Amino acid sequence: MLVRLRLPACEIVRQSLPLTGVGESCKLCGMKSNALQAVCGNVRQSECLAPKLSAEAPVLHTQRSMPGIEKLQTITGVKAVQIGMSLKDRNELTNAIYSNLTVLLGAGSHWHRVTGWLRDDAAAALYRHAANAPDQGAFVEVGSFAGKSTICIALAVQNRNTRNGKKKIFTAVDVQFHGSFRKNLAAFGLGSVVQPWEMSSLDAANRWLNPISFLYIDGNHSEAYALADFTVWERFVVVGGIVAMDDTVGCIYPGPVQVVETAVRNKTFDLIESVGGITFLRKRRHLCPEMALCPPGKSRVRIHLSHVSMMTGALHPGLIYPTTGTKSAAACQQKIAAFPEVLNCLVKTSRGSRSVLYTARYLKAVILMQTGHARAAIPLLRALAGARWHGELYHASVRVRPLALLRLAQAHDLARSRGSAVTIYQRLVRSCRLKPIREAAASGLGQPFRLTEPAKQALLRDYALNHPFAEQDKVRRGWGQPRRLMP
Repeated sequence: MLVRLRLPACEIVRQSLPLTGVGESCKLCGMKSNALQAVCGNVRQSECLAPKLSAEAPVLHTQRSMPGIEKLQTITGVKAVQIGMSLKDRNELTNAIYSNLTVLLGAGSHWHRVTGWLRDDAAAALYRHAANAPDQGAFVEVGSFAGKSTICIALAVQNRNTRNGKKKIFTAVDVQFHGSFRKNLAAFGLGSVVQPWEMSSLDAANRWLNPISFLYIDGNHSEAYALADFTVWERFVVVGGIVAMDDTVGCIYPGPVQVVETAVRNKTFDLIESVGGITFLRKRRHLCPEMALCPPGKSRVRIHLSHVSMMTGALHPGLIYPTTGTKSAAACQQKIAAFPEVLNCLVKTSRGSRSVLYTARYLKAVILMQTGHARAAIPLLRALAGARWHGELYHASVRVRPLALLRLAQAHDLARSRGSAVTIYQRLVRSCRLKPIREAAASGLGQPFRLTEPAKQALLRDYALNHPFAEQDKVRRGWGQPRRLMP
């Protein structure tokens, strides 16, 4: 029986790869395409179907068929036409394709000259699992060195991008990349696929905001470092996502082995397989749900919203934000300008929570005011002040509408629309029950609102303890009452 596999070269193999000596050309047509050599070097060839297909779609000639056509398309991007065969034969062909995925990199290719210690079977497994990871997250590698494993994952990401028409993020993290790292990526045409972050794993995790669908950890293998890498990065991995840990065979390195055993024993991860020293796990649930990102735990959302609020002065009637004597106003402004990305991430992953959405909108309006874009903040604040929703901020027991009204009046003052500002101030003085807001409105009637210098504190906690809405902080209230340990 005959199977025809259309193998788009852009999805299966880079035409530029040096694959000489891998497989044989078709005896009938002499085709020597990289796709033919890469995929079917170990299977028998039958008749030549090249004239029936376009030159852009090389043909795999074989007398076997294959199982799970849809599944194989998902994993490798191969489009197949099946003409029935037994399940056994199909399984054999599928396993042959899977086991020979390293041939995509070529027995004599540049990949084998890249500095590193990755086995061929481990390289194939990395490609396979990266290609089969869920769609809703990014791809991250912790510990890249010269890029030997990076190339395998990047090829899978590139194939997925081509097939799905999406640009997936693949970030490679290393405290110091090998001198040939970028050169090796360029040799495979993967320079635009990989985003290198040259920093420590913990520094990168501190900056990271996106969900992750495939995570490969090959960093420092000592116990403390392996545990730290897994703990800080695992919280970004979506349920159903893949985590691969290197050097987990034979307890040569106790750190990664301990991490894998703990993750499997407490049933937060399922063991998929262990290949070439790499163990692949599929996530069942979060190790610590309250610290997770996808979906984020309630405490995580509340804490991050509270942090943005505190550092932008969003709950201070005069929009005064804190700083220490060592930080310049420009440095504070730069930090404030980076907060919208954090807010977008929290909203995107909070499953449509209205309280989170309205709180984030309010904080974005405050950031616009703090960064000199008061006119842009006015429509956002007007919508919040006129909304039918009468709820509180997610992180503080303060209603959104009166606070948005105060900011709207202040934004009009900053935009030099004094008449509109006075009208809103008068309304707040007459009807607002919150004393800090009412007093700020009365002050606004006396003179136009202007932004002032940050409140310089010896310690930032002094600002947090003394600002007008300190008692409305839901973060501390969520801890419950402290227990008395002494009589």
